[in-house]
Amino acid sequence: MKTVIRFLPDRFFVQGIFLVAIFAFVLPLVYAGTVDEAWRLYRQGEYGKAYMIFKEGAEKGDPALQYGYGVFLAEGKGGKRNETEAAMWFRKAADQGNAEAQNSLGDMYDQSRGVKQDLGHAIVWYQKAADQGYAPAQNNLGRMYENSRGTRRDYAMAVYNYINAARQDYPAAQYHLGLMYARGWGVQQDVPRAAEWVRKSAQQGYAEAMYILAQMLENGHGVTKNPREAFAWYKKAADAGQDRAMERLAHAYTTGDLGETKNMTLAQSWYEKTRAVRKQKR
Repeated sequence: MKTVIRFLPDRFFVQGIFLVAIFAFVLPLVYAGTVDEAWRLYRQGEYGKAYMIFKEGAEKGDPALQYGYGVFLAEGKGGKRNETEAAMWFRKAADQGNAEAQNSLGDMYDQSRGVKQDLGHAIVWYQKAADQGYAPAQNNLGRMYENSRGTRRDYAMAVYNYINAARQDYPAAQYHLGLMYARGWGVQQDVPRAAEWVRKSAQQGYAEAMYILAQMLENGHGVTKNPREAFAWYKKAADAGQDRAMERLAHAYTTGDLGETKNMTLAQSWYEKTRAVRKQKR
């Protein structure tokens, strides 16, 4: 008895291909919506609901939700912090190529959070994320090269990574790149260009950059000297919690040396805020 091999009609084959294509297109969109919803709830402080979405998606293997679940555990929002488990979930997502998780795992190794400190491992994971164009990782990698953390000091490589992140408008990298130009580390010294990059960072609200820009304006380094504008940036930096800016603001109110009217009440207030911030840092 002969075996008869039956073939599906062409229309069934075409319908099958169509369904596969639909699922391939729609399912990522469903997951994307789930990720967006989880982060929306997280930002709104609805941690219980966000936790359930992150946890369920993480356990199903979605790398974006594994990363989010790791953030949830690392920060301890709405529950007990567990940095060891956070590092584990970052690793699961990082192994699937999630750049945010790769950078966060690098942070964990860098700062000895949830894992034993290993600067070599930190660099490996920062590099993987940086290779995907992830600006925070590029900035972190630049910092490692600048400060000789886990590798030999290489100012040129630090500048290379800072530039890549700064061109994506990442404020920390813009600030660090500005300092490299100001010092002539890894690049030819160019104080006006340094001021340009520091200003870009300051305009995005980066406190350290606001303080340095104020100093440059006060002293005429790379920019036209402008005490009144310097005062304005010191004020912005102080409002953002920068303790050196607070102290300088207090001195300005004491002496009036930046063009503001002397005000001992405000001076005393800023001196007290400076002491309080520094006490918290100890």
